Formats: sequence, structure tokens, C-alpha cells
Amino acid sequence: MENKGILIQLSFYASLIISLIGISFKIYHWDTANIILGIGLMASISFRVLSIFEVANSKTISKIEKSMWIVGLILISSITGFIYILSGRKRIIRNKRQ
Repeated sequence: MENKGILIQLSFYASLIISLIGISFKIYHWDTANIILGIGLMASISFRVLSIFEVANSKTISKIEKSMWIVGLILISSITGFIYILSGRKRIIRNKRQ
């Protein structure tokens, strides 16, 4: 379980950092910008998939809260992901251990 938690956090921070680097490369019109943005997109997709599976398989939160997290992760993943990493995930994991 700990490895999955580290993987979720790593994929979120990697997607954030790599995407920002790719955006700055795109602003400067450097050739490798599309490749870096593609890598950032793949990290973002892996974060979304891992987080959605974690939320969907949780037995401690209600169906309404599950749907809220899932819709938020699909539509506005950067904002929802940031909130999920900082506060929501800690609460879900703490409830699973009890």
C-alpha cells in the first residue's frame, strides 16, 4: 500500500514539474517541447488513473463523495489532484487503516 501511495504522489509531482518545463520550452519554441509535454501528459494520466482506482475502491467514503472525487479528477485534475494529495488522500487512507 505504501508503494502505491508513493507512486501516486510521484506521478502527480512529476506531471506538474515536467508539464511546467514543457510549457517553458514551448514558449521559447525549442524543438523538444512536444516530447516533454507528452511525457508530462503520460504522468498526468497515470496519476488520474491511480487516484480514480484508489477512490473507487475505498470502502470508507460514501458514493456521493466518490463521485465528487472522480468527476473532479477527470475534469479539473490539476486543482482536484492538488487538494487530493494535500488533504483528501490522508483522510481516506487514515480511515482505511482503522
